Amino acid sequence: MSFSILFFCLFLKFSQTSGQSQENYVKGKVLVCFKEGALSHAALNHNNRELDFEKLFQKHSFKDSLKAIKINRAKKLIRNSKPGKQYSYSRTGEKISIPSFYNWVTLEVPDTTDIPKLCSRLIKMKHIQYAEPDYILNTTVQQPNDPLFSRAYYDPQNRADINALRAWDFTKGSNSIRVAIVDSGIDYTNPDLGETFGSSAKKVTSGFDYQNNDFDPMDDRDDSHGTGVAGIVGALSNNGDYVTGVAGGDQSTNNNGVQLIALKVGPGGSNNIVSNQYSIEAIYDAATSVSSGGFGCHVINYSAGTSSTSDLNAFRGVLSYAAQNGVIFVAAKGNENTNAPFYPADLADNLVLSVGAMNGNNVRANFSNYGGNVDIIAPGDGALIYTTGRRTVSVYQSPSGTSVAAPFVTGVAALLKSYNLNLHRDDIENLIQLSANDITDDPRSNTTNLIGYDQYTGHGKLNAGKALEFLAAPYVLEQKTAVGGTVSNSPNRESLQLNNDSGIGLSTGVYIGKRYEVKTTVTLPASLCNERYIWARTSGATLGWSAAVPNNQMGNMEILSVSGNTATLRTWVFYIESSVTGQQINTYYPTRPENVVFAYTLLTNQPLYSNITGPTLICTTGNFTLQNVPVGNTLNWSSSNPSGLAINPSSGLATRVNNFNGQVTITATIIGACGSLNIPTTIWVGVPSPPGAFSLLSGNLNNMCKRSQAQVLINPVAGASSYVWLSNNPSGLQVDGSGLGALITGLTTSVNSSLGYWSFNYGGANTCGSNTALYGVVIYNCTAGDIGALRLTSYPNPASDSFTVTLKEEDNKETAEVTLFDKKMERVYFVRSEEKELSISSAGLPAGLYYLNIVIGKEITKLQILINH
Repeated sequence: MSFSILFFCLFLKFSQTSGQSQENYVKGKVLVCFKEGALSHAALNHNNRELDFEKLFQKHSFKDSLKAIKINRAKKLIRNSKPGKQYSYSRTGEKISIPSFYNWVTLEVPDTTDIPKLCSRLIKMKHIQYAEPDYILNTTVQQPNDPLFSRAYYDPQNRADINALRAWDFTKGSNSIRVAIVDSGIDYTNPDLGETFGSSAKKVTSGFDYQNNDFDPMDDRDDSHGTGVAGIVGALSNNGDYVTGVAGGDQSTNNNGVQLIALKVGPGGSNNIVSNQYSIEAIYDAATSVSSGGFGCHVINYSAGTSSTSDLNAFRGVLSYAAQNGVIFVAAKGNENTNAPFYPADLADNLVLSVGAMNGNNVRANFSNYGGNVDIIAPGDGALIYTTGRRTVSVYQSPSGTSVAAPFVTGVAALLKSYNLNLHRDDIENLIQLSANDITDDPRSNTTNLIGYDQYTGHGKLNAGKALEFLAAPYVLEQKTAVGGTVSNSPNRESLQLNNDSGIGLSTGVYIGKRYEVKTTVTLPASLCNERYIWARTSGATLGWSAAVPNNQMGNMEILSVSGNTATLRTWVFYIESSVTGQQINTYYPTRPENVVFAYTLLTNQPLYSNITGPTLICTTGNFTLQNVPVGNTLNWSSSNPSGLAINPSSGLATRVNNFNGQVTITATIIGACGSLNIPTTIWVGVPSPPGAFSLLSGNLNNMCKRSQAQVLINPVAGASSYVWLSNNPSGLQVDGSGLGALITGLTTSVNSSLGYWSFNYGGANTCGSNTALYGVVIYNCTAGDIGALRLTSYPNPASDSFTVTLKEEDNKETAEVTLFDKKMERVYFVRSEEKELSISSAGLPAGLYYLNIVIGKEITKLQILINH
């Protein structure tokens, strides 16, 4: 699927804030998104951060107005973004037009500038779409009180264990998977992180230092934050050192596990901050495909955030771009034990996998934030964790915080992608959520009996093993699509605010149009114990929008309901009549209702049973079996027609009764404590069905001269494995049949007679016997050249309750005298008719052979009619 992206600073608009403390943003700079056309494309057409301020703006008067408020220096927000068509390729191969991030610029001002007030002033300018501070995002790490209590989080005796040992039965990580660590850098000299950096390195194969604008992303922060996060995700396994990453491979089999991409976005030393500006650029590069100059990552870990603002338009836009590229973005939830929003973890549920922390008691850690979009919790207590540190400080460390919980989830996402490269980002998020162990108590808030999803622990505790088990037997994961649907509402004309958050479709603005609700129903497969899950695949898969206004024009659909073996799906399309300024558009977005694409994934429990073993045809008896019935379950057999085929419910022995002939469905039912699962097979019992009428391919069977031929063909007969063609008078009628067709040859008439009556049987057969029909043929004492003179036919022949006689041509007005004699030559029927066809009732006549005399003018024709009841 190819996407065309129009992206002119058109992210979802949050309300501007003006009262933020200076401690929450970087002094001396402001992030500005200019409207398309305000900036000179020529001045932007390079891959450097620095911009020539004098040549940057299309209008000198606008440049002068910025200078008047002491703005005279500008840099690109994303150095690789420039005008013109550029493309990335999603992790599943879709072509993505890269949005026009070149309209986002960092303007530098004196450090004494009141940044919130400046933003308020800039946003009122004609050529500016957004203006926001470069907010400071804090990393979310805590040092443990007593690191001596550290213990391995992979210990199956540990209540906080994430079940990684089971996950590693499936995969320990593939080197084709790239994981971006957007953080303080990585000390790649650590033995568990490969000791080297670059394309030939075992672990940290690429990266960039956005803080210092160079290609050496070495972690120089005192607390080794990025290095610790990296170790949890992918530290080398079985290399003789102490730390093992979730997706660290296995050195004993020369598997290096997933690649780590070090994207350094914060300063070194004692700072615990990362830059919003550099984070945006790093996420952009991580999401962009390698062929387009990016890093082509599959998963991004972001262990930082802020609760200071939701005014992160550029951040939301770059997350939308990552989603379009199929990238999973994992973010830490924060460490303030509050339900206040924490960004980017709470920026958008459909764009972020939000992770809280748990302690060794299998409950939420007392510092972990809750509420908002929290999806899952993972180990975040230093007493549970060993991970890598900076070699010059401490090779290993035991940090705490949601910063270290997030990379556990990132590692499991990387394992899932390693095991099945075709998984959509929504597949991975849903598998992680479905496999989580439900946490029912939250001691920190004195809350109990939390069944299912809750605001404290989301879907529960991370379970890596169960997530991977969902990708193997007996589970079956199927990615499905359904095209087209039915409009189910009668919308009113209204004003519609559209935002180009995804870069697809219309530019941001207000439009006049209608919202159409489109639904479809899909069939779901049977599943043992009703263990069946269905979810939507949205960005890059579904072609339809949400109903929301403002609408971000991203792929969206809902599983509206599930009932029995069907599910109802819903999406929306917008019919845009015009822009608010009156420009006519009159087009459906993103497509017409009949062309919407519902993309959904099914996960079902299909036991490891084999197919039903047994006969496909039963003449008297047959035995059926089913192998590999799950332990603890029972098996029951049933027949769809017990009066025709009875079956022993326990042994599977089936017996034909009442000489039944026909199709029967045998069902094996696996019965467990949680429900049942039916496995059907269809068989045939007895002889085949009666044959239907055949088609005449050539010749004439009703008026047949001796030594003439006719070709006939019958339709397939249910239950037949072969076919019967049999002449009852071989000396007078030759029948050469093969399969569904036969050649009929008239040999002679009866002795001393001008005509002869012969017959043949035809039908299907199997090892139980045959089931045929009788067909009679009258052969006249004529030659094949005379056949055109015989204008009279009678059908059907043999007849039952009635038969039809064709008397003459359309233009012949002569009266026909029709007489029917029985075998004693006694008249049983007489009529004069000028009609072309004459229907004669034979319902009251005894079965047998009859003679039909037809006189038209001086022409006399005789036919033999066989009547069977």
